[in-house]
Amino acid sequence: MPTPRSAALVHFVSMSQPRENRQQILQTLRRIVASRKEHSVYSNTRQQGFILPALIVLSLLLMSMGLVALQYVASSTNSVQSAFYNNMSKEVAHAGASLAYSCLRSNGGAAQWTGSKKALTVGSDCAGITYAGGIDCAAGRDASIAPDTSTLSQGPNGSWKSRFIVCEPTVGTGGISYIAKGIVEFYYAGSSTPTRSFTSLTKVNIPYDLSASTVRKAVGKAVTQMESGGNSNCAIANQQLYCWGVNNVGQMAQGGSDTASRSSPTLITTGALSGKRVTYTSMGYTNGCAIADGRSYCWAINQRGQLGNGTAPGFLSDFDIVALLAATRYQPTQVTGPLANVNTTKISASWALDNNADRSHSCALANGAVYCWGSNYYGQLGQPKYEGAVDVLCAASGWVAGYILFVPSSWLCPKPEYTGMSIGDNHDYYSPSPILGFGSRPQESQGLFYGKRVTDFDTGVFGDCAIANGSVYCWGENTLQVRGSADPLGGLTTQSTNALKQGDLSGRYATSVAAASTSACAVADGRMNCWGRLRGDGVDNVVGNSTPKAVTGLPDGDKVIDKVKSSTELSGPICGFGSGDSYCWGLNQPGTASPLHVRPTMLNTNESITDGGTGGGAAGLFGIGGTPGNSCYVANATVYCIGNNEYGQLGNGTTGGSSGSSFVKANTIGLTDGKAATDISSGTDYSCAIIDGQPYCWGNGSSGKLGNGDSLNRTHPYGVNGLPDSTSSTQVTAGNAHSCSITGGHAYCWGSNASGQVGSGANNPQLSARLVTGSGFESMAVTDISAGRDHTCAVANSKAYCWGLNTYGQLGNNTTTATGTPTAVRANSGDALYGKQVTKIVAGDRFTCAIADGQPYCWGERASGKIGNGGSTSGNTLLPAAVSNMTGASTDLEAGPDYACAIESGIPKCWGENQYYQLGINSTVDQTTPTTNTTLQGSSSSPKNTTSMALGTSSACAITNGTTYCWGSRANGRIGNGGTTTGNTATPTAITEVNSTTDLGPQNTPYKLSAGSFGSCAIANARIYCWGDGSQGQMGTDTTPSATLAPGITADYTRDVTIISWANTIFY
Repeated sequence: MPTPRSAALVHFVSMSQPRENRQQILQTLRRIVASRKEHSVYSNTRQQGFILPALIVLSLLLMSMGLVALQYVASSTNSVQSAFYNNMSKEVAHAGASLAYSCLRSNGGAAQWTGSKKALTVGSDCAGITYAGGIDCAAGRDASIAPDTSTLSQGPNGSWKSRFIVCEPTVGTGGISYIAKGIVEFYYAGSSTPTRSFTSLTKVNIPYDLSASTVRKAVGKAVTQMESGGNSNCAIANQQLYCWGVNNVGQMAQGGSDTASRSSPTLITTGALSGKRVTYTSMGYTNGCAIADGRSYCWAINQRGQLGNGTAPGFLSDFDIVALLAATRYQPTQVTGPLANVNTTKISASWALDNNADRSHSCALANGAVYCWGSNYYGQLGQPKYEGAVDVLCAASGWVAGYILFVPSSWLCPKPEYTGMSIGDNHDYYSPSPILGFGSRPQESQGLFYGKRVTDFDTGVFGDCAIANGSVYCWGENTLQVRGSADPLGGLTTQSTNALKQGDLSGRYATSVAAASTSACAVADGRMNCWGRLRGDGVDNVVGNSTPKAVTGLPDGDKVIDKVKSSTELSGPICGFGSGDSYCWGLNQPGTASPLHVRPTMLNTNESITDGGTGGGAAGLFGIGGTPGNSCYVANATVYCIGNNEYGQLGNGTTGGSSGSSFVKANTIGLTDGKAATDISSGTDYSCAIIDGQPYCWGNGSSGKLGNGDSLNRTHPYGVNGLPDSTSSTQVTAGNAHSCSITGGHAYCWGSNASGQVGSGANNPQLSARLVTGSGFESMAVTDISAGRDHTCAVANSKAYCWGLNTYGQLGNNTTTATGTPTAVRANSGDALYGKQVTKIVAGDRFTCAIADGQPYCWGERASGKIGNGGSTSGNTLLPAAVSNMTGASTDLEAGPDYACAIESGIPKCWGENQYYQLGINSTVDQTTPTTNTTLQGSSSSPKNTTSMALGTSSACAITNGTTYCWGSRANGRIGNGGTTTGNTATPTAITEVNSTTDLGPQNTPYKLSAGSFGSCAIANARIYCWGDGSQGQMGTDTTPSATLAPGITADYTRDVTIISWANTIFY
């Protein structure tokens, strides 16, 4: 048995040493003890007289050896401990590096923890933790000032704790790199301060695979919008209308009494649409409507007045086919009444399944008000209903003669007050009538829409919905609680609270709405919110639910949604569009045993989806296909369809059968080659565009404003680097020396950052795109963005935010302090923007303007009258102020360096600096309030319709009735009329068409414009055309001309195909 002393040594060794060292030390100690025992026995038998001296010597020897052993043990313990905790710090560093890798990969390579005060550490998510004192990442990722969020763990000799810190990655041309620092601190038992600290670094490099790729410009007839009806479809291509599919009651609008179906998209050349430029279309089940040069037109079946042309066919039975055909219009006719000479911005034809006339109606949006016509059987026209009865004495007020009008028996018609009324007089309207709240009737003030402006609406089967001042209202029959009233008819009076949709929409501003048959949805803050039967929540609410509920759990994450559309067929699909993708749910194949999809399903495509239509059911939007029904979508300016093809509704030139689970490309329209341009913006000496969901820039590249990873000039469009998703960009803006895009519903910027205008938290130039962060801005849904001279502004969650230089109050926060992170434009109680929904924002040189609730507001420098409120032209306005004399609804707004213009009911009105006639009013006097551009206004009996404007430094352009006009300075050919390059042009002049087949004109109608300091650009037929100064490569033609007198098409595009090579990541 071991002696007590040896046992104590064994115990000491066991408690103080790692296992691999214990055996060696214990063996040494056992040999010493064994030797001592043997020597003791020998002494007892042979040398008893020497026992005591021997014991003394042996004791001294053992003590010496014990001291050596103890020193060895202590030294070994210290060495082992150091190795142990050093290894642990390496593991901790590796853990931090692995977390950063996972965060980057889940976000497409973009870091969510950015800036000098954010880092990943123990307990943080991918957004990191903010350190008030900042982190010295540049000096070896020093974490000494970082708050200690880790906890103590008990070890054999004391306690220890570990943590890591990972600062913002560095993005270079070769890839992404970052350093993770691991820290382990050791505490002896009872100590409150660390005895020793162990640190390690793990470096990570995630390489890029780079290759330059040529992207061809678009060839063909570019599709900008399409809609599906009942087995028929219509699309706008090159601003002309094409239709295909069933034609039994004139849906193809080919004139005469043509009822032959079309299996390919066929151009409508007859009737009132002839020679006009179409900007919007809508399809009902058996009729269609469109907007051309600002006016509304409808065609096909008209048994309940749904064409709105004032014709009274009389009541027709749904089954009287002869009478129905007699009331049919086989070519487009103009909608008359109050819309005859008014510019409209949207039109919607409802569905009447199987010719159910009681549902047939149409509505249009004009100057912020909704007008409806057709059947009002379910109260879907939004008209007052009066109790009691009189005969047709009130027929002159607009109701159909021969019907009984309902008013209190004690009143005469009209009467100044009608309290307690509800919606739906149940009478057909053959001409448009404003819904309650928008007319001049004595009872208008009792309507919920009174004093509001509508920004979007949609017609359903039994009722309709609209967005006014950001709130959603619905009216009509309350099928499955879509309209939200317990009564058969939803109310629109001030006494009714049922029409206002709240639930998850409460406190949020809606931007898009869709009214289906048994469901409805609205987009708010980039997310769909639905009510009725199908709310996208995984439940088939067969009894309906009137409370809007946010749709969550999209297949690839909660992407930002821009707009929502639906089929009005029973249980027909609902689709959300955003970030280049589409998400749908509903009945896949009406009339069959196919499943009812109660959660959103993603439509998979490699191209950026911009629009779509669902006719007769989704029929393949879920990838299943089959009959009946078909659906289509628009991607890269081309139509693709799926489903039933009995009447040629796939549009590929064939009839019969079905496409199965595959989408087929429609012929005769769309692109035959190349990629489509969808948005464009011009800065000081460069331009940027969105091409198939990807940003490209060209021209002067100083300060990295082209976003190509360097500061070189580019003479043709070149792809922007640093964006996480290759096909999710929807908007681009070019400023003085920096640019921004909306990508995946979020803001990214690049270029000069001297005043923080890029929003990256630092002030150094950014050669590639960077996510704009700060104050939670990166989690908001961005719907508009504008780059000014040294500041940037955006609309996020329907509110205005600005960042950058603020010397003149251009950030609108009542200060003149610059900031590098997004700051809300002040909208407190009493401020001009309080409680208002912002829908558009533009940044000039030293001022900013926005549209809120349909009204323009400006702030910043007052020089030249650019604020537009008629006040002083000196000093600054630090908070938004309403622009004067704008009584209608503004639908668009643009800013030059020192002037601005708004489009009100299709008419441009401008204010500010006018040195070069850039206001287009035949004068060089600055204007402190809006002044109408009379050349583009037209006459009262035939007003013109302007759909797009662009303001440069000294020249401006507009698209009016499909023609491009420019005015102002003629230097460098910037007004594009082929004339002299000296002097100014005082009023709008049409640009020159050089070659009718390739240049701007009837064969290539522009629909987007941009203007910079020295030239302008346009998008027509999905191609880019530019004119003016090209000395820095701004023309995009691979040349550098000092003057281009007429529009010319750019060269093909180049993109550095940057693929993050995750598999080749190196940890070292």
